[in-house]
Amino acid sequence: MKKMSFKRLLVAVVLAASSFCAQNAYAAFSLSVTPYEGGNDIRFGNVGLDAGVVNKEMTVRITSDVAKQYRVSQMMLSSLSTPEGSIFPLMNLSVYGIRGSNRQGVLNVEQKTTLMPGKQLLYTSNPQGVDDTFTLVYTLTPGDNVAPGSYMGRISFILEPIDASLQQVTVILNIYASIDSRSKIEITTVSGSREIRLSPAREEFKKSAVSINVKGGLGKQYRILQAVPGQLRSSEGNELAWNSVTMIGSGARVGMVIGDAKPLSQQPQMIYVSSPNGEADSFVIEYSLADVNGQQVGRYQSRVQYFLETLNGAKVEQLDSLNMIVENPKVFDLAITPEDPTGRLEFRDLKAGQEPRRSEITFAVNSNVGKPYQVIQNVYSELVNKSGNQISGEYFTMSGDGTGSRGALKIGDKVHIKKGDTTLFVSDSRGSSDSFKLIYELDIPKDVLAGDYSTRITYSLIEL
Repeated sequence: MKKMSFKRLLVAVVLAASSFCAQNAYAAFSLSVTPYEGGNDIRFGNVGLDAGVVNKEMTVRITSDVAKQYRVSQMMLSSLSTPEGSIFPLMNLSVYGIRGSNRQGVLNVEQKTTLMPGKQLLYTSNPQGVDDTFTLVYTLTPGDNVAPGSYMGRISFILEPIDASLQQVTVILNIYASIDSRSKIEITTVSGSREIRLSPAREEFKKSAVSINVKGGLGKQYRILQAVPGQLRSSEGNELAWNSVTMIGSGARVGMVIGDAKPLSQQPQMIYVSSPNGEADSFVIEYSLADVNGQQVGRYQSRVQYFLETLNGAKVEQLDSLNMIVENPKVFDLAITPEDPTGRLEFRDLKAGQEPRRSEITFAVNSNVGKPYQVIQNVYSELVNKSGNQISGEYFTMSGDGTGSRGALKIGDKVHIKKGDTTLFVSDSRGSSDSFKLIYELDIPKDVLAGDYSTRITYSLIEL
């Protein structure tokens, strides 16, 4: 082993002693504030009005070896605010310490305390100023006085000695909270369901109303828009015309709601604009079913989407959507209107030598089944009177008038009327609603016996 000179050994001892003295020259006096969920910020996350009170726990740890009493305080450095200038009310923020989470000192906020401007005392150590740890709970309460938006603020925690010359220690944390505007706007049907249901078959379903309730002001002017992403469509692939359903608003107290009936549209439609300050309001949008006689039978569905627009259109977010269902029931009717006000095809007071008699009948078919159909005539007997005398069928003829019809008449200009079935009319391939006329004509035989003559005829509407 090499020998170290006395001079070198003396220098080493001096340096070691100097290092030991330096370490003891600095007293331990520190503060840490740690969120229970980790990280370095107080993050309340996305908060809706229906969330109730949101709590966030913080662990506060003090290390001290100065043997002097100390205290911990907090102070809001900057209020929670949005980039648009909305301020989160301090009255909706509070703090309290969990009793028993500290070991030595006194929690000065064992009761829930509203955050205030300026310094607020949180904790005071025992007289010996020993190390301690305690838990704080910060609560955020959304309410009608809170405008939606993304909020950020800063809070400082201050550790300071009592009757000691040590410098105070400050820890700064950011606070974040996002208030969801959708939770401030409630959209429901008046019936309480999630469907806007319409049908011409029942009086109570010819209209359906949606209630929109803005709970609390939004702090700035806003608009509520509506759009239908796709045309009302049935399972068979048929589409309902846009103008089959119209909407109109009512009931707004401070804003303006759509006042004229408008048809649905795939493009966003403004249904409400708030007051300049975006105050709370409520209104009703009523959806009505227009004439759907020309629309095919089926159960048509789509969705009605509602959007919130703020900052002059710079920000648009979807609030909600409701199902819209239109039940168009099957219609397959034949209406027959005789020229005779009695509603009968009858030839009265016939006498030999009279001019031919004519009687006209109008046929109207109303159908939405989307399939072709035909109209059939069934003649039960020859024209007879009460005594049983009859007129031969060769004197009884009919002709048709299909002017404006989409379908085709199946009888000639003038054909003899025969007993049994005769096809009168066939629709177009789509089975469109249609109408036509028949003219019945009777040539009076020279040997006819005077009297009233009639026959029984039925008409049937049949799908092909």
